[in-house]
Amino acid sequence: MLASLQVQKSREVATLRGQLNALTKVELNLIDDLSSRGVLKDTKVKDMIDSHLKDMECKIGELNEQKERQKTILIGRLDQKLKSLEEELVARHQQKAEEITDRADKSPAYMYKKMLLLQKQKNERKQLRDTLRIETEQTVEELERKFELIRLREIKIKELKFISQLIQHADFDREELADVFKAYVRHKIEGRTREVLQHAKVLTPEQKEARGPTTLLSRAKEELVRRQSSQRFQLTAKRQGLTET
Repeated sequence: MLASLQVQKSREVATLRGQLNALTKVELNLIDDLSSRGVLKDTKVKDMIDSHLKDMECKIGELNEQKERQKTILIGRLDQKLKSLEEELVARHQQKAEEITDRADKSPAYMYKKMLLLQKQKNERKQLRDTLRIETEQTVEELERKFELIRLREIKIKELKFISQLIQHADFDREELADVFKAYVRHKIEGRTREVLQHAKVLTPEQKEARGPTTLLSRAKEELVRRQSSQRFQLTAKRQGLTET
């Protein structure tokens, strides 16, 4: 059950990273296009970008602090657990040693039995420490995975919000931007994408002609062609592999 949950979280992390990589491409191409049009010289746009970067930095810093606090508390609890279990183990070992001593006659058999007992106790203490070490590592890994998911989700929300803000300062048509998202965003985030596109304008053919061509759209088409070519190549290679087997 635990392994299944870990696999599920790992898949979600991979999906979120893929989505963020795609959103970053959209964002960078938007900024490039706005820059070429001189829009980024506008004070309001500059302030918006600075605010976004500051907000992102603060949020990531806040999450990192939360993670480190929880990690410190977690490791402290596990260290205390190890200490308590070791004390219980030592007490049992001491009691066993005293029982053997009370019945001992200092014979070679006694000495050999005592040596075996000491070795057994040493192995038990090592096994206990190893078990707790593995538990600590797994628990910390799970904590790291949990916060990585939270971090990626937060970044995704903020990036989508930022793209929505950028769109409001640009002369991009809603359908054009929908094509851009299709070109870059492989992983489905349809609900969020629709929300972003609501901030886009609906341009008439005359307005598009007056605006002129955009680097954003040309790059999106190039990305789509590149991706389709890659998919066809992978499909062909797969078919060839099936034919050869």
